[in-house]
Amino acid sequence: MTKLVFSKIWIPVILIILVAGGVLAWQYFGMPKEEVKVPEEKTQEEIVKNETADWQIYRNEEYKIEFKHPKEWISLTLESQKTDDVYIFKSANELIEEVYYHKPSGIIAFATKGKRHRVLPKDEPRLKEPYVYDRFLKIIYPSKEIKNIYGNEIVQFRDDLASFAHEIYITRINLSPNGRYVYFLVLGYEYAEGMLIEIATGRNIIKNYDIWFNNPYEDIYWSPNNQVLVINSEVYEFGGYGTEGIFISDYGKPERLNEVFAFGPIFEERKDRYISDILIDNDKLSFSVFLITEWEVKEGRYTGKYTSEEKEKYEYIFRTKDLRKIK
Repeated sequence: MTKLVFSKIWIPVILIILVAGGVLAWQYFGMPKEEVKVPEEKTQEEIVKNETADWQIYRNEEYKIEFKHPKEWISLTLESQKTDDVYIFKSANELIEEVYYHKPSGIIAFATKGKRHRVLPKDEPRLKEPYVYDRFLKIIYPSKEIKNIYGNEIVQFRDDLASFAHEIYITRINLSPNGRYVYFLVLGYEYAEGMLIEIATGRNIIKNYDIWFNNPYEDIYWSPNNQVLVINSEVYEFGGYGTEGIFISDYGKPERLNEVFAFGPIFEERKDRYISDILIDNDKLSFSVFLITEWEVKEGRYTGKYTSEEKEKYEYIFRTKDLRKIK
């Protein structure tokens, strides 16, 4: 009797377990599974496309220029054509201080303000604006990718006018014909430094040389095939650094510079001198050295004009590194 009762209890239990197991097995193996889609990682190109979707177009029919720029710039006004290749614009956004468009490469270089630092009280009578700013140089590739090239962050400052010695300005921006190098001036209070940066690496290739240039449009030259870099260096009199002379790179290696010609101490016995008539091709560089021997004097004062000068002409062969004086 006990066995019969026990069997009557367990038989339904076992049947329920079998049926439930069958249903679960059918749901797992028999029912069509819902495909779980893993979100695809976006490519850099897709990310840039999304971030620049609202960029505005600048177009100038006269100069045959067209490019896109960030919406935050509001609008651009063409201020000047610095060279055949470089155009300077003014942005309606006061945080964008200077915009340069390099036509051959399609690269846009721009100097922009960063974080603002208060250094003087609002009622300070000596200044209209009691702030200083971090400043940065950035470029925009034709692909619209933005890259930071140079930055100056003000980490420490004092609550007086001396703080403004920390603030710098980035200006006179130019690019090599192939768009691989950008050069510019960094100006500050009693300070001026020329930078020549390789865009791909962010390296200042003149950092370890005693080179200073005042005008990136007139002091830096490239051979037509972009294999040789030439710098007409000057002395920054206020800072006492820089070499007055010519630096020329190894062929095919712009970062390896050689001091080819240099003057001695400047203004010796009021004998001024300068380098001019620089001509460059793929094989050689020619330049002239002018030595001023007599200055005009009126009423016991120098007028700044000279009455006599001597001229010497030189030629430098790139591959042989041979410098010779031309009669």
